[in-house]
Amino acid sequence: MEVLAITYCRAMLGANRSMVAMIKDMRDRYSVSFTVLMPSVIDGDLEQVLISENIPYIVAPMKMWVMPVSASLKKFRSVSSVIKSVILNNSILKQIKGKRFDLIYTNNSTVQYGALLSEKLNVPHVWHVREFGRRDYDIDFSYPEKKRIGYFRKASAVIAISDAIKKYAEKELCPGAEIKRIYNGISLYKPLKQDFNKDKPIKIVYSGALQPGKNQIELLMAASLLIGKGEKDFEVYLIGDGNEYKENLKAYVKDQGIEEHIHFMGYRDDARELLDDMDLGIICSKSEGFGRVTCEYMESSLPVIGAAAGGTTEIIDDNETGFLYTLGDSNALADKILYFINNRDALETMGRKAYEKVYRDFSLERNTDEMYKVFKDSLREKNVKRY
Repeated sequence: MEVLAITYCRAMLGANRSMVAMIKDMRDRYSVSFTVLMPSVIDGDLEQVLISENIPYIVAPMKMWVMPVSASLKKFRSVSSVIKSVILNNSILKQIKGKRFDLIYTNNSTVQYGALLSEKLNVPHVWHVREFGRRDYDIDFSYPEKKRIGYFRKASAVIAISDAIKKYAEKELCPGAEIKRIYNGISLYKPLKQDFNKDKPIKIVYSGALQPGKNQIELLMAASLLIGKGEKDFEVYLIGDGNEYKENLKAYVKDQGIEEHIHFMGYRDDARELLDDMDLGIICSKSEGFGRVTCEYMESSLPVIGAAAGGTTEIIDDNETGFLYTLGDSNALADKILYFINNRDALETMGRKAYEKVYRDFSLERNTDEMYKVFKDSLREKNVKRY
């Protein structure tokens, strides 16, 4: 099976990390060959990763079919987007001329070229939906709604990474399309933690890009509340980088006088390894599509406190593998953190259960098996014999 995999950016964020892991696993266990098509204008580490993993790739100019919610002249932008997409798609067709692909796979809902290429080449198209669009990135689609929905309905399969994303897609993104939920898979390799923190200050970690949607401010507010009540037996580590929002977070920390307890770690390519030295994972996202970081916390035997929003509620078992709290309620978040400070045995009991759940429900192998079945079924529907 020869697959053209299309991605929307070159940064090794969650969507691309999931895609690369699936490609490697499906290649190794099912002998599926992939070529990755990626944009030429956005910097990132994807190209270097593909080279190191010996995954062929193509770089091409792309313009996504989305625009900021606040954009002006939306009708003009819509017409312009359709025209530019056709022109750029023709350019991509020239680049892949002579190559034979049995299936096209698109890694994100914000990139449209998989739908256009599928139509031109008459090959099946599997489309992954990983995000909430407006709620995650404050974006709207530039294509006319009817045309956009039509492309999703024509796809051989539309995959949602969680039940929360599936409901969003059915209601807002592509009503009428048949959508299948397949949870993301994580390449798991860590043994269960043996040394849980019994008496040292608790190390609390939030890993993720510093941006409003990830809502790190809520954790800082909870930390300020605890310190204001005299509770200082903890340290907060923020792994990730950002621009204006990062400066806002730093300003808040300074204003509250809590610098001693808050550590900005910046972007780290060893973020997953850093989790092994932590005790408690936090996820405050306003609308997490799935929660790859949540799973990585659990792989490191960390209980997790998460905002009850999006896919987070499908990963954390409340009172079992951690706690859920009401989004926006920093007092409730502070109370959950305080519970672990005062009940150190819970770090181990919940951490063990978190570890067991992530290995049971969110392994890479399980994800790959389900995705491979979708690929095969899509080929059968088009009577493609090469698989």
